[in-house]
Amino acid sequence: MTTIMKQVGLETKLFLRGKHNLFQTLAFPVIMILIFGAVFSKQTWSGMPAINYLMPGIIVMALMTACMNNNVIKITNEREKGIYRRLSLTPLSRQAILIGDVVVRYLIVLASAALIISLGTGVFNAHFGGNFFLFLSVLTIGTLVFVPLGFVLTTLVKNTNSAMSLSMAVLFPMMFLGGCFWTIDAMPSFLQPICQALPTTHLNAALRMILVQNASFSQVWHELPVMLGWLAGSSVLAVKLFKWE
Repeated sequence: MTTIMKQVGLETKLFLRGKHNLFQTLAFPVIMILIFGAVFSKQTWSGMPAINYLMPGIIVMALMTACMNNNVIKITNEREKGIYRRLSLTPLSRQAILIGDVVVRYLIVLASAALIISLGTGVFNAHFGGNFFLFLSVLTIGTLVFVPLGFVLTTLVKNTNSAMSLSMAVLFPMMFLGGCFWTIDAMPSFLQPICQALPTTHLNAALRMILVQNASFSQVWHELPVMLGWLAGSSVLAVKLFKWE
Protein backbone atom coordinates (compact mmCIF):
# COMPACT_ATOMS: atom_id res chain seq x y z
CA MET A 1 0.00 0.00 0.00
CA THR A 2 2.87 2.39 0.81
CA THR A 3 4.38 1.76 -2.63
CA ILE A 4 1.07 2.52 -4.34
CA MET A 5 0.63 5.74 -2.34
CA LYS A 6 4.13 6.86 -3.31
CA GLN A 7 3.33 6.11 -6.95
CA VAL A 8 0.09 8.09 -6.67
CA GLY A 9 2.03 11.01 -5.20
CA LEU A 10 4.60 10.86 -8.00
CA GLU A 11 1.95 10.64 -10.74
CA THR A 12 0.10 13.58 -9.19
CA LYS A 13 3.25 15.74 -9.14
CA LEU A 14 4.01 14.89 -12.77
CA PHE A 15 0.45 15.74 -13.76
CA LEU A 16 0.46 19.10 -11.98
CA ARG A 17 3.76 20.07 -13.62
CA GLY A 18 2.32 19.66 -17.10
CA LYS A 19 0.51 22.82 -18.23
CA HIS A 20 -0.93 20.94 -21.19
CA ASN A 21 -2.39 18.33 -18.82
CA LEU A 22 -3.97 20.96 -16.60
CA PHE A 23 -5.53 22.76 -19.55
CA GLN A 24 -6.91 19.64 -21.22
CA THR A 25 -8.37 18.01 -18.16
CA LEU A 26 -9.37 20.92 -15.91
CA ALA A 27 -9.32 24.29 -17.70
CA PHE A 28 -10.91 23.20 -21.00
CA PRO A 29 -14.09 21.69 -19.41
CA VAL A 30 -14.45 24.89 -17.35
CA ILE A 31 -14.22 26.98 -20.52
CA MET A 32 -16.81 24.72 -22.17
CA ILE A 33 -19.36 25.06 -19.35
CA LEU A 34 -18.89 28.83 -19.32
CA ILE A 35 -19.34 29.16 -23.09
CA PHE A 36 -22.27 26.75 -23.38
CA GLY A 37 -23.89 28.18 -20.27
CA ALA A 38 -23.66 31.74 -21.59
CA VAL A 39 -24.97 30.81 -25.04
CA PHE A 40 -27.73 28.35 -24.16
CA SER A 41 -28.75 29.37 -20.63
CA LYS A 42 -32.24 30.47 -21.71
CA GLN A 43 -32.96 27.51 -24.02
CA THR A 44 -34.75 24.23 -23.32
CA TRP A 45 -33.51 20.90 -24.67
CA SER A 46 -35.34 17.57 -24.39
CA GLY A 47 -37.83 19.06 -21.95
CA MET A 48 -35.19 20.49 -19.60
CA PRO A 49 -33.10 23.67 -19.39
CA ALA A 50 -30.20 23.36 -21.83
CA ILE A 51 -27.62 23.84 -19.06
CA ASN A 52 -29.09 20.84 -17.19
CA TYR A 53 -28.66 18.74 -20.33
CA LEU A 54 -25.15 20.01 -21.06
CA MET A 55 -23.62 19.77 -17.58
CA PRO A 56 -23.49 15.92 -17.42
CA GLY A 57 -22.25 15.84 -21.02
CA ILE A 58 -19.33 18.13 -20.22
CA ILE A 59 -18.50 15.95 -17.19
CA VAL A 60 -18.36 12.92 -19.51
CA MET A 61 -16.20 14.85 -21.98
CA ALA A 62 -13.80 15.76 -19.15
CA LEU A 63 -13.75 12.14 -17.97
CA MET A 64 -12.87 10.84 -21.45
CA THR A 65 -10.18 13.47 -21.85
CA ALA A 66 -8.51 12.63 -18.53
CA CYS A 67 -8.83 8.85 -18.61
CA MET A 68 -8.35 8.13 -22.30
CA ASN A 69 -7.06 11.02 -24.42
CA ASN A 70 -4.55 12.52 -21.98
CA ASN A 71 -3.50 9.13 -20.67
CA VAL A 72 -2.79 7.68 -24.13
CA ILE A 73 -0.43 10.56 -24.89
CA LYS A 74 1.25 10.33 -21.45
CA ILE A 75 1.86 6.59 -21.60
CA THR A 76 3.11 6.66 -25.19
CA ASN A 77 5.47 9.54 -24.39
CA GLU A 78 6.88 7.78 -21.34
CA ARG A 79 7.25 4.53 -23.26
CA GLU A 80 9.07 6.40 -26.05
CA LYS A 81 11.53 7.84 -23.53
CA GLY A 82 12.22 4.40 -22.06
CA ILE A 83 10.83 5.34 -18.65
CA TYR A 84 8.86 2.10 -18.29
CA ARG A 85 11.87 0.06 -19.34
CA ARG A 86 13.89 1.67 -16.55
CA LEU A 87 11.06 1.18 -14.08
CA SER A 88 11.02 -2.53 -14.90
CA LEU A 89 14.51 -2.75 -13.35
CA THR A 90 13.27 -1.37 -10.03
CA PRO A 91 11.29 -3.15 -7.27
CA LEU A 92 8.19 -1.19 -8.38
CA SER A 93 5.60 -3.68 -9.67
CA ARG A 94 3.47 -3.21 -12.77
CA GLN A 95 0.39 -3.48 -10.58
CA ALA A 96 1.53 -0.49 -8.50
CA ILE A 97 2.11 1.56 -11.66
CA LEU A 98 -1.32 0.66 -13.06
CA ILE A 99 -3.18 1.24 -9.79
CA GLY A 100 -1.38 4.54 -9.27
CA ASP A 101 -2.41 5.67 -12.74
CA VAL A 102 -6.06 4.70 -12.18
CA VAL A 103 -6.20 6.48 -8.80
CA VAL A 104 -4.71 9.71 -10.18
CA ARG A 105 -7.08 9.67 -13.18
CA TYR A 106 -10.01 9.16 -10.82
CA LEU A 107 -8.95 12.09 -8.64
CA ILE A 108 -8.70 14.27 -11.77
CA VAL A 109 -12.21 13.22 -12.81
CA LEU A 110 -13.59 14.07 -9.36
CA ALA A 111 -11.91 17.49 -9.38
CA SER A 112 -13.14 18.23 -12.88
CA ALA A 113 -16.71 17.12 -12.08
CA ALA A 114 -16.73 19.27 -8.94
CA LEU A 115 -15.61 22.34 -10.93
CA ILE A 116 -18.21 21.78 -13.66
CA ILE A 117 -21.06 21.22 -11.20
CA SER A 118 -20.03 24.23 -9.10
CA LEU A 119 -20.02 26.51 -12.15
CA GLY A 120 -23.19 25.02 -13.62
CA THR A 121 -25.19 25.41 -10.42
CA GLY A 122 -23.56 28.56 -9.07
CA VAL A 123 -23.33 30.64 -12.26
CA PHE A 124 -26.11 29.27 -14.48
CA ASN A 125 -28.56 27.88 -11.90
CA ALA A 126 -28.33 24.33 -13.24
CA HIS A 127 -30.19 21.69 -11.26
CA PHE A 128 -28.10 19.27 -9.20
CA GLY A 129 -30.02 16.63 -7.34
CA GLY A 130 -30.29 12.89 -6.96
CA ASN A 131 -28.35 10.41 -4.88
CA PHE A 132 -24.74 11.56 -4.52
CA PHE A 133 -23.40 8.03 -3.93
CA LEU A 134 -25.23 6.73 -7.01
CA PHE A 135 -23.74 9.58 -9.03
CA LEU A 136 -20.29 8.76 -7.66
CA SER A 137 -20.75 5.05 -8.42
CA VAL A 138 -21.71 5.69 -12.05
CA LEU A 139 -18.82 8.15 -12.41
CA THR A 140 -16.48 5.49 -11.02
CA ILE A 141 -17.68 2.93 -13.56
CA GLY A 142 -17.17 5.50 -16.32
CA THR A 143 -13.59 6.09 -15.13
CA LEU A 144 -12.89 2.36 -15.02
CA VAL A 145 -14.21 2.00 -18.59
CA PHE A 146 -11.99 4.64 -20.16
CA VAL A 147 -8.68 4.08 -18.33
CA PRO A 148 -8.14 0.55 -19.73
CA LEU A 149 -9.49 1.73 -23.10
CA GLY A 150 -6.66 4.26 -23.10
CA PHE A 151 -4.16 1.48 -22.41
CA VAL A 152 -5.58 -0.50 -25.35
CA LEU A 153 -5.15 2.47 -27.69
CA THR A 154 -1.48 2.76 -26.75
CA THR A 155 -0.92 -0.69 -28.27
CA LEU A 156 -1.90 0.71 -31.68
CA VAL A 157 0.61 3.59 -31.78
CA LYS A 158 4.38 3.96 -31.75
CA ASN A 159 4.94 7.65 -31.01
CA THR A 160 3.31 10.61 -29.31
CA ASN A 161 2.12 12.27 -32.53
CA SER A 162 0.22 9.19 -33.68
CA ALA A 163 -1.10 8.73 -30.12
CA MET A 164 -2.62 12.21 -30.19
CA SER A 165 -4.21 11.61 -33.59
CA LEU A 166 -5.66 8.23 -32.65
CA SER A 167 -7.02 9.38 -29.30
CA MET A 168 -8.75 12.33 -30.94
CA ALA A 169 -10.16 10.04 -33.64
CA VAL A 170 -11.75 7.93 -30.90
CA LEU A 171 -12.69 10.79 -28.55
CA PHE A 172 -14.73 12.92 -30.93
CA PRO A 173 -17.05 10.21 -32.33
CA MET A 174 -17.71 8.92 -28.82
CA MET A 175 -18.37 12.44 -27.61
CA PHE A 176 -20.67 13.60 -30.40
CA LEU A 177 -22.44 10.27 -31.07
CA GLY A 178 -22.71 9.54 -27.35
CA GLY A 179 -25.08 12.37 -26.51
CA CYS A 180 -22.69 14.74 -24.75
CA PHE A 181 -24.02 17.85 -26.46
CA TRP A 182 -27.29 16.80 -28.11
CA THR A 183 -29.78 13.98 -27.84
CA ILE A 184 -29.13 10.87 -29.89
CA ASP A 185 -32.80 10.96 -30.97
CA ALA A 186 -31.70 13.72 -33.35
CA MET A 187 -29.25 11.33 -35.05
CA PRO A 188 -30.09 9.66 -38.40
CA SER A 189 -31.66 6.22 -38.00
CA PHE A 190 -28.63 4.42 -39.44
CA LEU A 191 -26.47 5.86 -36.62
CA GLN A 192 -28.82 4.87 -33.80
CA PRO A 193 -27.39 1.34 -33.31
CA ILE A 194 -23.86 2.77 -33.17
CA CYS A 195 -24.94 5.39 -30.62
CA GLN A 196 -26.60 2.75 -28.45
CA ALA A 197 -23.46 0.62 -28.50
CA LEU A 198 -21.21 3.39 -27.17
CA PRO A 199 -20.46 3.60 -23.43
CA THR A 200 -20.73 7.39 -23.55
CA THR A 201 -24.41 7.18 -24.54
CA HIS A 202 -25.28 5.22 -21.42
CA LEU A 203 -22.92 7.14 -19.14
CA ASN A 204 -24.48 10.41 -20.27
CA ALA A 205 -28.01 9.06 -19.87
CA ALA A 206 -27.33 7.70 -16.37
CA LEU A 207 -25.68 10.89 -15.12
CA ARG A 208 -28.52 13.06 -16.52
CA MET A 209 -31.15 10.88 -14.91
CA ILE A 210 -29.39 11.12 -11.55
CA LEU A 211 -28.41 14.79 -11.63
CA VAL A 212 -31.49 16.26 -13.29
CA GLN A 213 -34.32 13.81 -12.63
CA ASN A 214 -33.26 12.58 -9.16
CA ALA A 215 -33.37 9.01 -10.48
CA SER A 216 -32.78 5.99 -8.25
CA PHE A 217 -30.76 2.87 -9.02
CA SER A 218 -33.89 1.05 -10.20
CA GLN A 219 -34.32 3.74 -12.87
CA VAL A 220 -30.72 3.81 -14.14
CA TRP A 221 -29.56 0.20 -13.81
CA HIS A 222 -30.50 -0.58 -17.43
CA GLU A 223 -27.79 1.87 -18.58
CA LEU A 224 -25.07 -0.12 -16.83
CA PRO A 225 -24.80 -3.41 -18.83
CA VAL A 226 -23.29 -1.76 -21.92
CA MET A 227 -20.82 0.18 -19.76
CA LEU A 228 -19.85 -2.94 -17.81
CA GLY A 229 -19.44 -4.83 -21.08
CA TRP A 230 -16.99 -2.18 -22.31
CA LEU A 231 -15.22 -2.30 -18.94
CA ALA A 232 -14.76 -6.07 -19.13
CA GLY A 233 -13.71 -6.06 -22.77
CA SER A 234 -11.25 -3.17 -22.53
CA SER A 235 -9.74 -4.55 -19.31
CA VAL A 236 -9.10 -7.96 -20.87
CA LEU A 237 -7.56 -6.39 -23.98
CA ALA A 238 -5.44 -3.99 -21.90
CA VAL A 239 -3.97 -6.83 -19.84
CA LYS A 240 -3.42 -9.05 -22.89
CA LEU A 241 -2.07 -6.51 -25.38
CA PHE A 242 -0.37 -3.74 -23.41
CA LYS A 243 3.42 -3.54 -23.69
CA TRP A 244 5.73 -1.44 -21.55
CA GLU A 245 8.35 -1.11 -24.29
